[in-house]
Amino acid sequence: MKPVAPLTILPLLKKMHRIHLAQTISALVGGIILSLLGPMIVTVSFLIFSLSLILDHGFWGAYWIIAAVTLPIFFGIAAWLRGSVLEHAVRDDDSIGGVIMGRFIARVLIVVEVANIGPRLTLWAIGRLRDTWRVRQVRLGRIAQCVATLAAAHTSIDPTQLLFPGEAPEQLPLMMRFLIFHQIADLSKTGDRVWITSWFRGRLEKAA
Repeated sequence: MKPVAPLTILPLLKKMHRIHLAQTISALVGGIILSLLGPMIVTVSFLIFSLSLILDHGFWGAYWIIAAVTLPIFFGIAAWLRGSVLEHAVRDDDSIGGVIMGRFIARVLIVVEVANIGPRLTLWAIGRLRDTWRVRQVRLGRIAQCVATLAAAHTSIDPTQLLFPGEAPEQLPLMMRFLIFHQIADLSKTGDRVWITSWFRGRLEKAA
């Protein structure tokens, strides 16, 4: 592709950063809201099978007591499994007892799976915010210059070619972390070659 000026790349980076931040914050807010679904399911179960807690504290009082107890459990499960609850619970027992027990466990796991949607989404968003915070010191204008260098190359290049003459070498890991985090560039396993991703090159061709 023809050379792209950093001033052309910069608005694309700013837009991408805004979308990334908006998606992350939306996921965080949505995850927190969905996290309250798990305690609600448990509270409704108390309403069906045992009224004592609700009669003593009222529905919402009982809900917040249950939320205080169950939310750490649901978040702990989400952090421990790092994925779907159902994916980690496969039974191979084909006996009648095994089938009956399997169905019961499946119902319980479905409830836990639904309850863990919010915690998983929240933890994912927190992870994205943490990664974003780690690359906060990088100036988008400087990244635009790196992208222009990568886009002008027809093949992979040595990462040190992204540095300006006399620029501190300590800046390179931070810039590389930003480029890889946002899927702008890929790095070889040995760390000696870097190239622009085909996905971002396509974005540049549309913007040019």
